Amino acid sequence: MAKFSASEFKKELQKKADESAKLSKTTQRIANKAKETMYKVIKENIYDSYSPKDYERRGRNGGLLDPYNIVAEVYENHIIINNLAEPNDSIFGEEIVGNPQGLLYEWSDNGTIGTYKNMPWAFNAGGWREQRMGMTVKIIKDRELREFAKKTIIENME
Repeated sequence: MAKFSASEFKKELQKKADESAKLSKTTQRIANKAKETMYKVIKENIYDSYSPKDYERRGRNGGLLDPYNIVAEVYENHIIINNLAEPNDSIFGEEIVGNPQGLLYEWSDNGTIGTYKNMPWAFNAGGWREQRMGMTVKIIKDRELREFAKKTIIENME
């Protein structure tokens, strides 16, 4: 009579899930879904939340929603997603020092924008920041993305 061990079965399933999570066919699909999720979160938290009066948005033309600015790097089962949008040079009336790549998303995500004294436009600093802060956390915790990742890993288990 064969014995069934739930703990051994669990270990075997975990091993197969770990192997599936490293497969390119798994990680690339999840990375693409993560990029879609980043787009959705940025649209909801920034573009749908207010209409600027003092500047014209770049959106899909070099801005935060431009598909060329939303990139994913995959290393085995690690996915790093970035938004490479740069702020406009004129955002503070002076040239930005250092590498501006990704700076616009970083400022929005951590609430840095709106805290500078010499801003060329006025924001409700607290409300504006709170509404946009934490986009990265929202992406990571996105239920649809998490369910998609689980489903994809399970589908590719061998």
